[in-house]
Amino acid sequence: MYRSSKTVEERYPEWEAAHWLKKFTFSVPNRMLAGGQTKELTFDDLTSQPEDDLVNNTLKAVEKNWKESKSFWFIPRLMVSLIKSFPGTMIVILIGTILEGATKILNPILLMSFLNALTSESEGSDEDENKKYYYATALAGVSTFYVLIHHILFFYSMRIGWNWRTVTQALVYKHLLSLDSSSLENTSKGNMVNLISNDVDKFERFTVFMCFGVVAPFELILVYFLLSSILDYYAALSGIAITLMFLPLEVKIGAAFARIRTATAANTDKRIRHINESIEGISTVKGYGWETPFFALIKKLRGIEVSTISQSQALKAVNKAFDYCMVPTSNLVMQYVFWLRGGELTLPKMFACLLYLQVIRVSV
Repeated sequence: MYRSSKTVEERYPEWEAAHWLKKFTFSVPNRMLAGGQTKELTFDDLTSQPEDDLVNNTLKAVEKNWKESKSFWFIPRLMVSLIKSFPGTMIVILIGTILEGATKILNPILLMSFLNALTSESEGSDEDENKKYYYATALAGVSTFYVLIHHILFFYSMRIGWNWRTVTQALVYKHLLSLDSSSLENTSKGNMVNLISNDVDKFERFTVFMCFGVVAPFELILVYFLLSSILDYYAALSGIAITLMFLPLEVKIGAAFARIRTATAANTDKRIRHINESIEGISTVKGYGWETPFFALIKKLRGIEVSTISQSQALKAVNKAFDYCMVPTSNLVMQYVFWLRGGELTLPKMFACLLYLQVIRVSV
């Protein structure tokens, strides 16, 4: 295996030295990619890891904040210490979430104005024609900005998720090394492997959407008033109510999914423990001819594990179905209430309402 001739400290800190524009356009590793087109890359040619991503640094910060932190409301102590260990990245994620929410709300306004200008029955003057181009240009610009801010937001969200995952793995590893052998009697190797490989992976998935929960209430209130200005208060309230009615169902499905995931983890630990015992005592198993009973036992345990996994996948499918049905159902009820109250349904109103409900679907 090739070993680097330079330590981490001796390598050029490309991320820290890079301009903010290079970071936001993901062009920091361009030097490495260009070099890979002309020669075979070595370890020293790879882009250096940022100081904030080094597990030694993050581990010290998390351990320090763990001693000083307490659980806050419904947020566990570990989560509080992880958030306090990465303040700069958390601020960038929060600002990115607010900017993305603002562009998602601005898009329906521009789209409705653009469609109103296109469907206007009045004779078009030069000023009216220019408005169409202005709205189209603004809509394209806001959509482009949304794409840029969305990718930057997800990059930083996933990056902090990777850091949370690696630092929690380091915490588990360091804690295991500090225990004596008698403390590990009730803990199997399979349980430890499952904890490090599967359980901490949830941090990486959580960080992608964690800040949406902070801005969701504000977006919900703002969208309600915007829908009321397009339709009326009762129609907007009916659409928001139908959207919120899906939440208890999704929460119920989430709770059931958590129970099944816990059962799956227990079944996985049990299967891995029996496999490890079979491998460690393989001489005895072969000596007594126990291969077939052991194989049948492991196959049975795997079948139980697969059944719980199948149940979780079925719940995921149901949850996705509710997720995709939310916006059309809410919009149908909202437009129907508006029509019953004597409102006039138009194409611009329909598309604008759909986009506003889509904003709630993503955030809530």
